Amino acid sequence: MLYSMCRIAPYIIILLAVAHSAALAFNLGGEELSATGSWKLYYIDQFGTRGNGDGQFIEPRGLAVDKEGHLYVADSGNCRVQVFDELGNFLFSFGSFGWEEDKLLYPTDCAIDEGLAVYVCDTDKSLVKKFSLEGMYQGTFGLVTDEGGIIQSTTFSDPMGCAVGRGGELLIADTANHRIHILDRLGSVLDYLGGFGRGEGFFSRPEDVVVGPGGDIYVADTGNNCIQRFDASGNYKSSYGAPGETELLHSPCRIAVSPDGLLCIADRILEEVRITDRNFIPLLTIDAEDCGGLSSPEGVAISSDGTIYISDTYNHRILIFRISFIPQD
Repeated sequence: MLYSMCRIAPYIIILLAVAHSAALAFNLGGEELSATGSWKLYYIDQFGTRGNGDGQFIEPRGLAVDKEGHLYVADSGNCRVQVFDELGNFLFSFGSFGWEEDKLLYPTDCAIDEGLAVYVCDTDKSLVKKFSLEGMYQGTFGLVTDEGGIIQSTTFSDPMGCAVGRGGELLIADTANHRIHILDRLGSVLDYLGGFGRGEGFFSRPEDVVVGPGGDIYVADTGNNCIQRFDASGNYKSSYGAPGETELLHSPCRIAVSPDGLLCIADRILEEVRITDRNFIPLLTIDAEDCGGLSSPEGVAISSDGTIYISDTYNHRILIFRISFIPQD
């Protein structure tokens, strides 16, 4: 079980990738921080402080963005999900502390099924909750037992990450069971990946999963210090990082993927966010020097227009960056 009160800070990164020959026409703004080849990173802004009011956080972790650009934040220590517009203005929140079926105990991630629902990993209950996009409770996934009003799961064990596939299937990082469950929209298990181990296709406490634009599945294999990549059928393809090695990754806990296939990998121990292409070719790294300190970043999301949001967990804020690609002649 995870501790039920913590401090998180979300960081927002704005990622604008220009992949064609047109020159950059938008205002880059901000302070230029670093550049690698044709990629440049700009610091833009931040929001959030420690607390339990609207727009304040205690350990926000997982993030998700809907097609309208609304940001959903798993505000773990406050036992709720907060929703913001693309500029970080508070819109509404849902969830509150409790063992009842419609309450949250320690939400660590959320995922959007466009136009239909938001799924929330309630880690300390070992359940996944389903809400409407407006925050109305709709159901619980995971075989449930109810003992004296305490709702718990006998299917999952500390699930910490979730994602929605291209066909609407729900993928769940079942962290303490060392596998990825694949469910349909009704919650029936269709398949799973992994099992405990250090080799290809095996995991050690995976904490996140995302689905790329081509259907590839990326798993944050946190205990093995790597990201594993699978095709849409679950066949192993490649890895970034390796078990026992800490130079590239050391406890990668969150992944986000853009519509163009750029990956953002948040590493809680190295306290940085690495940006790579879909084949793990490094592009840029965001670290403490870029934002006045990163303390265990444990959330990242990318919107359809290229905006990237990062939860800076123990600094209780969201940072905003912009990454842009300038074509070479």
